[in-house]
Amino acid sequence: MAIPDSPARPTQPAQATGSPATADGAPSPPTGTTATGAAKVTAETAPYVTRPTRSTIFLRTFVPWQLWRFVRINAKMIRIIRGPRS
Repeated sequence: MAIPDSPARPTQPAQATGSPATADGAPSPPTGTTATGAAKVTAETAPYVTRPTRSTIFLRTFVPWQLWRFVRINAKMIRIIRGPRS
C-alpha cells in the first residue's frame, strides 16, 4: 500500500452550527476550537489569509533595514524615557 505524499484534507470546511453530544451528554466544542473554547484559525478555516509581498519579505530579511528600525525604535524609547518630567 502506497503512502500519499500530502496529508489528507477535508473536502469541505466543518460546519460550526451543530455539534454532537459527548458520552456524558454535554455538547462537544465545534471543530477548530481548543479545550478552552478559543477558536483555532488555520489555513483551512480562515476565510482570507494574506500572503506577504516580495517587498515585504525582502524588508523582513534585509539586515540594514532591520538595524535602522532597531536604532529608530530605541531612539524613540530613549526620547520618551528622558522626556520632560513633571
